[in-house]
Amino acid sequence: MDLPEVRRLCDQLREVIGAGPGSNELARAEAEGIVSVLRGAVHWDGPGDKLVTIKNWLEIWFSQRRWRRFGDAGEICLQSLLDDIKVVEQYWERKSEGMGAFRRLGSRPTEGKSTR
Repeated sequence: MDLPEVRRLCDQLREVIGAGPGSNELARAEAEGIVSVLRGAVHWDGPGDKLVTIKNWLEIWFSQRRWRRFGDAGEICLQSLLDDIKVVEQYWERKSEGMGAFRRLGSRPTEGKSTR
């Protein structure tokens, strides 16, 4: 998946998160679907781990009361979601920049293989 598509999906995820906090099964399903699409495109650990964290925050965000346990009207949960989404985008940006360097050099990166 290329960086513009990741950014589009992350923007869409932020928009769906705007339907919370609170119980909203339709928004939760849409948000989890977006996370699932992103997870399916991940071939390295960093963003995959962060997407699992986002899924866990979504369960809290779109619950009836769990987001209230932080005592701040959901601000900690919301900020954690937004921060984690930004981190996922940054992982892809770094990966894209690395791929661009390989293309400029006329070679292909080796996924998970040692070059020694």
